[in-house]
Amino acid sequence: MSFIVTTDSGCDLPIGLLRQRDILPLALSYQIGEETFRDTMEHEDLHRFYDKMRAGAAPKTSQINPQEFMDFWAPLLEQGRPIVHISLGSGVSGTWQNGVTAARLLEQQHPGARIFVVDSTLCSTGYGMLALQAADLRDQGAGADACAARLEADRICVNTWYTTDELKSLRR
Repeated sequence: MSFIVTTDSGCDLPIGLLRQRDILPLALSYQIGEETFRDTMEHEDLHRFYDKMRAGAAPKTSQINPQEFMDFWAPLLEQGRPIVHISLGSGVSGTWQNGVTAARLLEQQHPGARIFVVDSTLCSTGYGMLALQAADLRDQGAGADACAARLEADRICVNTWYTTDELKSLRR
């Protein structure tokens, strides 16, 4: 494989699928009340999360900070391969910008390292689809730079639909 594909757990793809496709997710965290949780992407944890919301909990998400990105990517750089990271859209979170900041810092610390942080401009499975496309391109032999350019061109072609059984969460 010519490069490593990473994303974050907000891509809303099953962890088993990500493992199967060799896509590494960085776990987002969220708070319910005073308690902080890490998104495990496991089916049972998702049920517990939504059960808490149905019971009235109002989770608060937190963007991934530059240090978390650096801690996640630094061991991967030891493999000597570029990284293509597909990020939650910059219009809804500062996560993409924090990823860019971390990538530049790591590239300074590790001469020759290359990290491409793709602003998906999307949420949820919208950028999950781009992560799967990145894995396809990698598996077909594309280079990291070509993959990142392709994802940036294709992101405008992704349309996602979201549904809810109530408007309370949307109003928040």
